[in-house]
Amino acid sequence: MDLSQDGRFALTGSDDYRATLWDIQSGEKLLSLEFGNVVDTVALSPDARLAFTAATLDRALIWDTRNGEVLQTLSDFRSLFQRRMSYLSARFSANGDQLLTGSASGLVQLWDVASGRELKRWRVHKRAPYGPTSTGVYAVAFSTDGYYAIGSNGLINRLR
Repeated sequence: MDLSQDGRFALTGSDDYRATLWDIQSGEKLLSLEFGNVVDTVALSPDARLAFTAATLDRALIWDTRNGEVLQTLSDFRSLFQRRMSYLSARFSANGDQLLTGSASGLVQLWDVASGRELKRWRVHKRAPYGPTSTGVYAVAFSTDGYYAIGSNGLINRLR
């Protein structure tokens, strides 16, 4: 779940394969998008005009919260299975121009929202060279000195 900065809207993802945008003040359901699997990750841009929604090994979309129009598809069925990602975290930049995502496989990606183009990518650190083959990315953040990601292994990664 994510809340808008002004506390007016909530975006939820659920086991019923839906992402839903809510007006918190009225309790009204404003929009709902259906997916082919459990919706794991949702994020609202700071102005709540854009949303990111991703389902397990299913579509990952950037969409307009005013009308539900899909603006960018970051992962979908058209590509091979390897391209179908499971995103665990996402955050829009302060101006909404960029999106930072973290995946179950330890991949962090920086996206241009307008074009849907990947700008940069990183892999989070594993605790040791042996052991689990990957570390899930539970949280991502923008900062004045780069980007940050927190892995399922408890490590904070500073990304540049």
